Amino acid sequence: MSAARRQLSTRYKLVFGLLVALLVILGVEVAYNLRYGLPPPSGQIARMAQCRVRTTAQDAKLDCSPGELEDVTVPLKPTAGRPRIVFLGASSVREPRQRPFPSAVAAALPQAEVINLAVPGLSVAGVARISSELEPLEPDLVVIYAGHNEFSEDVFSGRIASLKLWTLPIYALLEWSWIHRGLNSLLTHRITSVSKTAQSTHPTDDDFSLRVRDRVFARYRADLETAVEASPAPVVLTTLLRNPDRGPTGTWTAGRPECGAAVQATARAGASPEALARLEQDCGDQALTWWIRCRIARQAGDQQAALVAWHRSMALDALPLRAPAEADDVVRQVAAETGATLVDLEQEVGATPPGTWFVDPIHFSGAGVDGMARVLVPVLREELSRPR
Repeated sequence: MSAARRQLSTRYKLVFGLLVALLVILGVEVAYNLRYGLPPPSGQIARMAQCRVRTTAQDAKLDCSPGELEDVTVPLKPTAGRPRIVFLGASSVREPRQRPFPSAVAAALPQAEVINLAVPGLSVAGVARISSELEPLEPDLVVIYAGHNEFSEDVFSGRIASLKLWTLPIYALLEWSWIHRGLNSLLTHRITSVSKTAQSTHPTDDDFSLRVRDRVFARYRADLETAVEASPAPVVLTTLLRNPDRGPTGTWTAGRPECGAAVQATARAGASPEALARLEQDCGDQALTWWIRCRIARQAGDQQAALVAWHRSMALDALPLRAPAEADDVVRQVAAETGATLVDLEQEVGATPPGTWFVDPIHFSGAGVDGMARVLVPVLREELSRPR
């Protein structure tokens, strides 16, 4: 057999092998879908891809199925004389188990129609996707409060990539695949040592979130810009609030077993000069060390030193469940560059909001819900009065 014929035969075998593999994959997918239905969502990308604003002739619905969140359905056309305000974000904006702050805004602005299209767990990429689909609702204002999930999701799933809206249908298609679900579970970076409630600091030898922090900031900025630019209505951007009474979720202890022991001891004993001295010796420049410095400074009445220490603690958190303080600078920059209206919550509420405003590191209590409404309502009222 000539070399040319052998080469052609090899190509035929390769094509035939690929076709057989494709048929096997399709057979597996069909069998699993018939037996088990759609696979469960595999993470933030899945939720981002699946949450859509679907419209009919009469109404529009935020549909995130399959999922546990109840769909939101609103009439397609606004009520005459009532401007529409759409809120976008994640669980800090729409927490199904408690009253969200857009509800308090609605009570204070009865002349407006407030629609809450936030989705728990959503990243800013998902916010941008929903923002790009709001035109049929004819909103007059879009309010975006989002960013905490950018940092926690990169720890739990290890994904760093800016959003491209055209890629989302591809992600949505992949979410029908059981094989994709299995590979995703095997290959993504997951940390299992963090408790769901994040009540205390955990020792960890994984510094993934610290190594990718610059890339996360770049993605956060790009996706927030996309969300503003995709909106069919003027956007109000807010900076983020965090509970000053909760410490870091993770302290990096790689190669320092004595640091892990110091973290555990501090969790039991609480903040004290003795605990700080041990952490400085055994852990050095780590999240919990700075957090204890923050607590001691607050007890001494040195608010400026406490603020500096708190911000440093969040910046070094190896298992972040909230955005560090620098994320607010990103929001400010995006607002300035896009022309969005900025609500700087640090200026309005203070550098350290009351701990009573929160039920955990980031989610609002009843006091926080009412406080957010007091800050936002005057701004929204003024924005609605502007001629368009």
